[in-house]
Amino acid sequence: MRAVHGPGTKAILPARARRPVSTAPAAHLLSAVTAAGGTVSQLRVPDKTNEISAFTALLAPFDLGGTTVTADALHTQREHAKWLVEVKKAHYLFVVKGNQPNLHAALKALPWKEVTARRYDRGRGHGRHETRSVCARSPSPAFTWTSRTWSKR
Repeated sequence: MRAVHGPGTKAILPARARRPVSTAPAAHLLSAVTAAGGTVSQLRVPDKTNEISAFTALLAPFDLGGTTVTADALHTQREHAKWLVEVKKAHYLFVVKGNQPNLHAALKALPWKEVTARRYDRGRGHGRHETRSVCARSPSPAFTWTSRTWSKR
């Protein structure tokens, strides 16, 4: 995941801490980092849970007003978007993949040919060629956290 560049940008990144000698399971950490790559907070994700439940606890101490929070597809959750906008007064940029079919289809149906703000990144990863694209457009009421566009997980 790449952070959006800007002085007030925070990103949510998963991290696994490994102990080279121990046979104990690795600690599962969720980190908040700046666009420059500096870690500002880490939170251990409790066993038998996942990062979704740790998202708000990790970011709660910070004044995020006016900043853009980026996160990977796991955090593309209606509750996260609502909390960031209503409680923290922040903006968000979430990754959308095919595991959210309603949201993915609705986004795909937008008039992307009209968008002039776009960036493509091509490379090889996970044993295949990948093309990632980022396009920006004005918000639409169809994509608020209260809409039915986002499918429940």
